[in-house]
Amino acid sequence: MVVGSVPQKKLATRDVIKALKSARTQLDSLNDLSFNLSSLPEKYHTDAFNVFCYHLQKPVELSVLESPKAFRFVLTSLLGIGALGSCKYFPRNVDHLLKCWPETLKWGKAILQTRLFHDLEETFFRCADGVFNMASGVDLDLMRDDSVLDFAVDLWKGHRIKGKGEYFTTGPLLCCMTVKSLNEKQVDYLYKFFACDERYIIRKLLRRFHKAGTSTPKDTTATTDLSDLLRRLESFSKSPLSHEIRCTNAIPIAISVMDALMDDPNQTPEHGFSVRFSLDFLLQIVPTQTNYIGEAISSGVIRTLVRVAANQQYKCLEKPVYLLNEIQLGLVFKDILTDAITSMKHIAEGNLDVSRLLQSATLSFQEEWAKFSSLLLEHAVILELFDNDHGIERGSCACCQQMSERKEFKQCSGCGIILYCSKACQRRDWPRHRKMCERVDDESIGHLIFNSDRWSRRLATLQVNRYWPSIVSLAKEEGIPLDYLGVQVRHDSVPFKIEVHDFRDFYDEINPLEPMMIKEILRRRKTKESHPCTLLTITHMGMAEVSYMIYLDNALDYLPEKMSETRGAICLDENDKALFPAKQDNVEDIISRSHMLSDSDWRILWRNLPFQSLASADMQNYNK
Repeated sequence: MVVGSVPQKKLATRDVIKALKSARTQLDSLNDLSFNLSSLPEKYHTDAFNVFCYHLQKPVELSVLESPKAFRFVLTSLLGIGALGSCKYFPRNVDHLLKCWPETLKWGKAILQTRLFHDLEETFFRCADGVFNMASGVDLDLMRDDSVLDFAVDLWKGHRIKGKGEYFTTGPLLCCMTVKSLNEKQVDYLYKFFACDERYIIRKLLRRFHKAGTSTPKDTTATTDLSDLLRRLESFSKSPLSHEIRCTNAIPIAISVMDALMDDPNQTPEHGFSVRFSLDFLLQIVPTQTNYIGEAISSGVIRTLVRVAANQQYKCLEKPVYLLNEIQLGLVFKDILTDAITSMKHIAEGNLDVSRLLQSATLSFQEEWAKFSSLLLEHAVILELFDNDHGIERGSCACCQQMSERKEFKQCSGCGIILYCSKACQRRDWPRHRKMCERVDDESIGHLIFNSDRWSRRLATLQVNRYWPSIVSLAKEEGIPLDYLGVQVRHDSVPFKIEVHDFRDFYDEINPLEPMMIKEILRRRKTKESHPCTLLTITHMGMAEVSYMIYLDNALDYLPEKMSETRGAICLDENDKALFPAKQDNVEDIISRSHMLSDSDWRILWRNLPFQSLASADMQNYNK
C-alpha cells in the first residue's frame, strides 16, 4: 500500500455485501466496497452505484473539502465509480454514467482547485486517470465539452509539494485529444488551455518523461502516456509546441528512456506501449532533418534499434526497419558518418551481442541491417581514403584551362559556379562570362549555397568515377550521346541510385545555373581538357536538387571491365537494377581486405577498424 493511499483490504463476497449495506454512513465500509467491487455479485452493482452517487450528489462545500473524513467519503466514491467501470458496469448502464458524470467532474475540479488533498494526492490523480479512461471508453461525447478539456489540462499541469514531489496525470488529456481529433488548425485550441509558454510545457513534459522512464522502480504508466503525448504534439508540425520539441533534447531523452525500459527486468505490457510510442516519436522527427539523424546516432539509436527489433514482444513490427532505412540517408554527410562509425565502435567494444539479437529480429530488419552495415563500411572506407588525399576533386580555370585541385581555384563572386586561377584570368574572361553571370539572381545563389555540401559532392563524384562503366552502358541503352551525358545521384532513398539523362534538357529550365554549367561543359569539350567535364546532379533527403560541374578521372569512353558482384553497398539504376564498379576498385579492395583481417566478424571489424590503416597504406604506396 502506498503511503497516503486509501486503506485497502481484500474481503470475501459475503463481507462485501455486508459493507454495501452500511457504506452510506460508514467510511470503512465504503472503502471496503470500493476496493472489493470485483468480488461483489453483478446483481448488487446498481446498489453500489447508488451509494457512490449518494455521496457525490452532496453540494460542493469548502467545509466538506477541509474535513479529512468528509473528503475521504467523496474521494472513495470517485474511486468506486472508476471501479464500477472496471467491472464493465457502465457499458450496460450508459444512463447511469451520464447521471454521475457531472457530479464526478464537479468534485474532481473542486479538489484540484482547492488543493485540499489530505495527503492523498497520488490516489486522487490515479483516480482521475481511471475515471476519464472509463468514461471515454463508454461515451466519447463526454470528452467533447471544453470544460472537460480544461480540467484535463489542469490535471496534467499537476500539483507539486516541496519535499514530496510532483503529482499529475496525462491520461485525461489524451482522452480529450483523441475524441477531439485535433488537426494542425485546431491545435491552437488546445494550446491556449495550457495558458503558459510552449517552452515551459515541453520541458516539463520531457523532464517528467525522463524521470518516469529512468527512475527505479519505473513508472511505466506515466512513460506510456507521456510518450503518447509527445508523439501527438510532434505530429502538429506547425504548432509552437512542435517547434519547441525540435529545439530541445527530446531525441536523446526518448532514446535513453527506451534503453532504460528495455533494461528493466520486470517487463509489463506498459513497457511495450512506451517503447512503441517513443519509437513512433523518433520516426516522426528524425527523418525530417539531417541534424536530427546525427543527434539520434550520437545518442545511440543504432544500438537501440537492434534491441527493439530483437524484442518482438514490443510489437514494433517494421518500425525499426523504417527508421534504420531513414538513418542511412544521413551517411552521405561527413559529420553524421563520423558519428555512426564512432557509435558502431562503441557497440563493438561493449557487451551487446548484435549477431545473436539479429537472429531474433524479423527477416526484413536483418536485410536492412545488412544494407546499413555495407553502406556504413563503404562510406567509412571512402572517408579514410579522402583523409589520405584519394579522390581529389579537380577544377579548371575558365580562362586559361589550367587544371588543378578544385580547392586551389576561386569561384566567380557573381554566380558561384565558374572557377578562376587568378584575378587576371577572371578579368580577361569577364566579357565572355558577363552575360550569363548577370542572369543569376540572389534566389539561385541562395539555393546553391543552402543545398550544397562539399563532402557529399566529393562522395558523389567518386561514385560516378567508380561506376562510370555502368553509367556509360546505361547511356548507350537510352541512346544518350556521351558528349551530352548528365548523371544524377539520388541520395534520397536507400539503396542509392544513379540515373542518366541528356543534359541539354536543362536548357528550358528557369533556373539559370544549370544552363550556365551546360554551356561551360560544352565549351570545355572543344578544348580537349585532360579530364572531361560533365554535369552531376545530387538529390539529398529533404533538400532540393543541386547541380555541379565535375571532372572525371578518365575519358568519356573509358570502359574497363566491371565487377560481377560487390561486398560494398548496393547501388541501383533507375530501373532498380544493380550497378557494379570497375574491376580495379580501391574501395572494394579495402572492404574485402577489412573483412578478411577481421575474419568476417562484425565485432572485430568495428572494434579494430582495419580499413583505416589499409587506406593509409594504400595511399602511401600510391604516392611513392
